[in-house]
Amino acid sequence: MTIQYVSQWEVPSNSDPTKTYKVSLTEDGTYQCSCMAWTRHMPRRDCSHITQVKANPELYEKGAPKVYPEIVLANVDEVKQMPENKLYTPLVPVGGNPMIVATVMYDLLKFGVPWGVIRERYGKMISRSDGSPPSKDTIIANVTQHGRVIVDREKSSFMDTAYKTVWEGRTL
Repeated sequence: MTIQYVSQWEVPSNSDPTKTYKVSLTEDGTYQCSCMAWTRHMPRRDCSHITQVKANPELYEKGAPKVYPEIVLANVDEVKQMPENKLYTPLVPVGGNPMIVATVMYDLLKFGVPWGVIRERYGKMISRSDGSPPSKDTIIANVTQHGRVIVDREKSSFMDTAYKTVWEGRTL
């Protein structure tokens, strides 16, 4: 039986700019990806490429320039997708809560920003004991295990930023 695709997109690799993966939408509404994270995982779950296409499919249409969203520092509690391919990103204090930095890095990955760009911009804020930035897998594992940490607007003041942890939309 041949699978019929409704749409297909070419998505650049987050780790290797020379590679792309094909994300496909099937007639039954499920997404597939040609990357190893999707093809070798059972049960199937969305890989970062599928997440990127779902968040911004027009970026990956054939002939569309391979451009990632622009990171704009803003007074927001978490990364927010805005019009014109912009991501409003929280102002993260240097030396602040490392989990907010990890959450920002994680969210930027989900929105299609290449890992190299994220690592360059935020990696030094939560470097490992040897001074090197954390790996993409470490960021994903930490946020998955401990939850997303975002700014708590209700408890924050001008001089002191409070945070809250969120899992799957639930606040703790």
